[in-house]
Amino acid sequence: MKTTHREYLTWEHWLQEEWNSPTRSDYYLMQLTQRVMQILRKNPNQVKLEDQKIPFSFGAKKKPTGSKLKAITAMAKAKWKAVMGSARKPKDGS
Repeated sequence: MKTTHREYLTWEHWLQEEWNSPTRSDYYLMQLTQRVMQILRKNPNQVKLEDQKIPFSFGAKKKPTGSKLKAITAMAKAKWKAVMGSARKPKDGS
């Protein structure tokens, strides 16, 4: 099954929204952890249900720079040359 770039971006956006919206079972787990923390705390009223929600965030992808970028470029070129063959034909004197 192939996915287009647009379908992938739509799916990624949907996941960002879905993962930050707790489901019914997520709320049960949040309540359970809230109760456990209330038992262990001196002031149980300070533990709130929303404090148990774990926010999910997509980190911005860092672009490689400097020597890392050069190494990645050299590896990519080597792979392409191996697959496609060298662009230069060897000089055999003819």
